[in-house]
Amino acid sequence: MKSALNGALKDLSLLGKNMGFDEPAFAMRSGLDDLTVVDAYDPLMFARSVKTPTELELLRRSSRLNETAIHQTIASWDKGATWRDLNIAYATAVAELGGFVRDPGGMVWGHPRGTEETIMLATGFEDTEVEAGTHVMFDCHGTIDLYCWDGGKCWVVDGEPANGDVQKWAAATSAVWETLLAAMRPGAKVRDLQSIARDTYRKAGVTDPDRAVIFFHGLGLSHMELELMTSSGERPGGNWTLEEGMVAPIHLLYPGSEHDRSWCEEVVEICADGGKPMFSWGPDPLVGSA
Repeated sequence: MKSALNGALKDLSLLGKNMGFDEPAFAMRSGLDDLTVVDAYDPLMFARSVKTPTELELLRRSSRLNETAIHQTIASWDKGATWRDLNIAYATAVAELGGFVRDPGGMVWGHPRGTEETIMLATGFEDTEVEAGTHVMFDCHGTIDLYCWDGGKCWVVDGEPANGDVQKWAAATSAVWETLLAAMRPGAKVRDLQSIARDTYRKAGVTDPDRAVIFFHGLGLSHMELELMTSSGERPGGNWTLEEGMVAPIHLLYPGSEHDRSWCEEVVEICADGGKPMFSWGPDPLVGSA
């Protein structure tokens, strides 16, 4: 690789120059000759945050693959199936559809059992049974043709949300989804969107709207594609501004036990008249076993 890269730099008359990389560690590991390496992560993320029409189609394609793989995973469930079985079913579906997931798997959230409400990430070692009535939080990652996908939603295993508060929390999460799509226009700021979402949870009558987890990020080649530092030297933090042509996943979680929690993650294209969802399944939980 070092020989090939140095040859390319020579052919392009770039030896002895300053060169920016979105991953400076790669340039340093490669041992490139007579080259000054510059950290260009932020300028490249800034350029990538607004997608070309070709990139948008790649992201739509990857989202369709993810949605199909999740449906196939649900259809594979049977009584006695474990979390490991679900992970294998998802990875198999992805591979058959032409995508790729990394070990330990494409499913991101961990799923505490019983009344435990802790929010955690999956370790890949979970192998307990996925029982009927469990609220599975699909947040699935992978790539196709180097473009990342993200997203998923709540699946009520072999059933529907229970009566009372659980249905209210699910309906509230769906209402937040609808409200955010209408508000995700060019010029909107993330903190304002979070405030709108929490206010919608409050109006929907959930027990404690401050418990809701609401966040956004960019999506594309590197899964995030957001600046860490602006050109003026400021840290944009969590209050970046949406622009037309961006793609941003919405993450909505109202925490609860394995039979209560409500989750939805939509991938949204920012358009002049509001956000356009890339999944076809809408905001409500997936139910049943197929």
